[in-house]
Amino acid sequence: MGDLAFYGEWMKDDVLYLKEITPEIISEIRSFEMTKNDVLVASYPKTGTTWTQELVWLLQNNGDLKHALSVPVYKRIPYLEYNKKGVTSGLDQ
Repeated sequence: MGDLAFYGEWMKDDVLYLKEITPEIISEIRSFEMTKNDVLVASYPKTGTTWTQELVWLLQNNGDLKHALSVPVYKRIPYLEYNKKGVTSGLDQ
């Protein structure tokens, strides 16, 4: 299937992308190389993603609840595909 515009979303290679996910971001993701220390949290929306991110972060940071409460989860564990001004992408870390 080719490209398809749908309410600002778009489709390529049978994958539907949100309008915020540009072809450039997809290209960067496809060339991204994980390290042995990276942890990938993959989930369907509204299935406990934030809870899982919090638990993973706390496990990796010796349960530092004080720091966890002082910095938003999206700054501590960024989404790989999320690329918004002022917020670090998972591709940048």
